[in-house]
Amino acid sequence: MRKRQHARSGSRAAVQACAILLATIGTAFASAQATEEAGSEAAPDSGTLLVELNRLDPVENTCKASLVISNQTETGFESLALDLVIFDGGGIIAGRMAVELAPLPSSKTSVRVFSLGGMDCDSVGRVLLNSVISCKTGEGEQADCLGMIRTASRTDVPFVE
Repeated sequence: MRKRQHARSGSRAAVQACAILLATIGTAFASAQATEEAGSEAAPDSGTLLVELNRLDPVENTCKASLVISNQTETGFESLALDLVIFDGGGIIAGRMAVELAPLPSSKTSVRVFSLGGMDCDSVGRVLLNSVISCKTGEGEQADCLGMIRTASRTDVPFVE
């Protein structure tokens, strides 16, 4: 009889240990998954400029685009001009424009609104950040600003690098 009780208590201990181990693994997995999901919507890393296409609004005979720029650097920008290419829904280039986003104080979020030059908002299929035309700080023109820019979109229209 003692052997059975000892075997049962040993089995219970093993079952409890397995249950604790599985609960721990499940919690760790859920935590890692939540961190990964939160990371996709989290603020950009320090040292980046996040340029987000936030809205496309039809106004009179044109489309107005709203960009939210999060300057997560320790540098203020006196000029940040971007070369944007707008594609229609079929992937054909519909327009190209230069937009000036500065002044951009360090560690600050700013909003810029500009017209897409007579384009209908419904015809915009994708926006491409083609290049950086100008990138100037208080220390003068900077070399590799494109490398610190990340794009995002809250609209159905992708904003890509």
